[in-house]
Amino acid sequence: MEKKKKFREYQPDQIMLFPPSVHDWLPNNHLAHFINEVVSHIDLSAIYDDYSELTGQPPYDPTMMVKILIYAQAKGINSSRKIEQALYEDIGFRFLSCNQQPNFWTISEFRRRHRCSRPKPKVYTGRQDDSASAKNREALWQRHNDADCDRNIGTIKDELE
Repeated sequence: MEKKKKFREYQPDQIMLFPPSVHDWLPNNHLAHFINEVVSHIDLSAIYDDYSELTGQPPYDPTMMVKILIYAQAKGINSSRKIEQALYEDIGFRFLSCNQQPNFWTISEFRRRHRCSRPKPKVYTGRQDDSASAKNREALWQRHNDADCDRNIGTIKDELE
């Protein structure tokens, strides 16, 4: 009689007996753990103070929104729709958002409201190998003139790298 190879048990319909913890799904040295720690030490009182509405649905916690935006920028994801998709598919995003999935409109609106809508623009170094002409640099500067938030997030991103 021929022996058959035994495979690991695979039952996709099996109900989990214990609720899963996203903390168990990431290694301790994962970037998401680092961002979680860093953002917990940032003073976000200006963002919290901006919310005074008593009507409507309660908004997502600004700390969570900042965490996912910093993580998205660190991973090179700038699109609100792609961030929304990552909130369903990427364990790092799910960890930082505690399995909450704000939609792309909410992410975009948070960025707009707190002036964090664009990634940091490329800095012109003055070297000859820079391909942007003076006219293009001026246009870039005009588009990225509201760089307050870009500078703050860029500084945090530089510290993360």
